[in-house]
Amino acid sequence: MLGDVLGETGTGVKMDSVKKINQLIELNENRNTLAKDKREAAWNQKYEEAAAFRDKERKVLDKINEIIKIEIRDFVSKDIYYQVEKDFYAILDFIEKGDTNLTPALLRKLSQDANIAKANEESLKERLKEEVKKFEWISTRQERPKLVQELKEDQREWNESDEVLILYVKDDGKHGICIAKYTEEWAGYDEKVCTFQVSEDVRDSFTASNPMDKAPKGWKDIPGIKVKGWMNLPEKKITRR
Repeated sequence: MLGDVLGETGTGVKMDSVKKINQLIELNENRNTLAKDKREAAWNQKYEEAAAFRDKERKVLDKINEIIKIEIRDFVSKDIYYQVEKDFYAILDFIEKGDTNLTPALLRKLSQDANIAKANEESLKERLKEEVKKFEWISTRQERPKLVQELKEDQREWNESDEVLILYVKDDGKHGICIAKYTEEWAGYDEKVCTFQVSEDVRDSFTASNPMDKAPKGWKDIPGIKVKGWMNLPEKKITRR
């Protein structure tokens, strides 16, 4: 976000002086200490002390802003300015002595973010595998969810089940879990279409190659997946529309 926005606005945050870099390191260490003291005081219900630490922290931030000179008038909106300011404060923790500009700190931050994201993705995959094992899936070859209501819309008529949890596999072999409905619809005199369908927001996450593409409202099937099993939702499950 920081790099993109700074590039678009043409401002840039340049630190040409090792002296300024060292000042930022010192100020940031002071900021982190004050922030920690503020949190501890608030946690212990010492609110006057917390307010005092907050005021000191703001003064340190003012000194940091004097060095980096990120001004709100350089941005097209306040939201972008506040996001850049927030991102920059996060980069401060990655500045090291010997740096002559902010590029190394930005690269360190981006590298850590990438490593954390990868670790989280791997962790999520492992948790998903374990959760899949815990569930007692009903094979779609053996049984389908019970149809509970008949619906009509214009010339269309179909039956559908309550919401269920499905275990699916995509064309690329990846497995996943999501909430769906099982439907049966007559497509002709002797032709019945049986599908598992998901709500619009879930479907968009599977199919939208272009953010401007909008799937139709309601429940729709997902191209490119096969449902391997299903199970009823817990009774207290809050459904999504």
